[in-house]
Amino acid sequence: MIEVCANCGKESSDTVRLKNCTACRLVKYCGVDCQRAHRKQHKGPCKKRAAELKDERLYTQGHERPEDDFCPICTLPIPLPMCDHSGVHVCCMKKVCNGCVVAATMRGILDCPFCRAPTLKDDALAIAMLQKRVDAKDPDAIEFLGQQYHFGKSVLKKNVPRAFELYKEAAELGSSEAHFRLSNFYLGEKEGIVTQDDVLSLDYAKALRHWEEAACGGHVGSRYMLGLHEFNYYGNYERAVRHFLISAKMGDKDSLDKIRDMVAKRGASKEQYADALKGYQDSVEEMTSPERVDAYEKAAIHGHVKSRFNLGVHELNKGNYERAVRHFLISAKMGDKDSLDNIKDMLAKGRASKEQYADALKGYQDSVEEMATREG
Repeated sequence: MIEVCANCGKESSDTVRLKNCTACRLVKYCGVDCQRAHRKQHKGPCKKRAAELKDERLYTQGHERPEDDFCPICTLPIPLPMCDHSGVHVCCMKKVCNGCVVAATMRGILDCPFCRAPTLKDDALAIAMLQKRVDAKDPDAIEFLGQQYHFGKSVLKKNVPRAFELYKEAAELGSSEAHFRLSNFYLGEKEGIVTQDDVLSLDYAKALRHWEEAACGGHVGSRYMLGLHEFNYYGNYERAVRHFLISAKMGDKDSLDKIRDMVAKRGASKEQYADALKGYQDSVEEMTSPERVDAYEKAAIHGHVKSRFNLGVHELNKGNYERAVRHFLISAKMGDKDSLDNIKDMLAKGRASKEQYADALKGYQDSVEEMATREG
């Protein structure tokens, strides 16, 4: 098939090299002048095809969680939210699941469970170690340092402009988490994600672009936010369900719950919910192992608060609400705020009673007061 310029009809040859329209790739031009001359005629089909290509990429990519979401020791995907089930080690920038950390601790290994680097108790030394990886252009390290500046962690004072620049650099190097965090800067306090002081300017289009880039890289939270955006701002239930289906099958409980709620409002079908539920259950099963649960149980028996919390989350994900509440009650009374919050969320969804929440709240407050007295 002979290729010709869409504007002047000039055929491709050894002397005439045609170039695709980069937006739609439907037509070719012999030069910039022909492309400009043809713009008015081509604008409509180009815009339509460009949108189709964008959707094709958006809905076909990012169905699998990235390598960083897997524990490097047990090689299992880390349960969601990962911040509750893993810790970042600045020596090697590996996210190690709590199960492997607990298992290592039970064997007397108190250093990094992955690379065996000594644990640094001095925050200044830890930041210096992190900076070395930042200087080596490690995108995960750059994004993590951005978090330290963003929230004023360790020995660093809060510096939002510096955090933004670090997130931006990490995103350019391919960090999906950095794209997700950049989106927060354009949403504002209204979204309940960052404070008003952190907002650069309200710009949903920029937030959307960062969510899309992160979602295509397998970032579960960004995929969920895209679904919320379609649901809340456009009322486009079909597109919202497509996003929620992807993130639910990656193990996101909020996405599964959203599809269930949409079924009640006739925004999604029972078949779609059944598909999402099956995918979610498969994902949860993949994230669970006898070794991981066994490590949590052994540590919980010895009073390890976070392991008790993780057991509660494990039972919650399996739908065993009664057992989940029992675990959360224990850890809440040991001063764990996340456990108290989970019981509160379960109360709102009818999965825990007012009496259980009141009991947890009283125990939590007593524990906090006791810890304050000891520190005093």
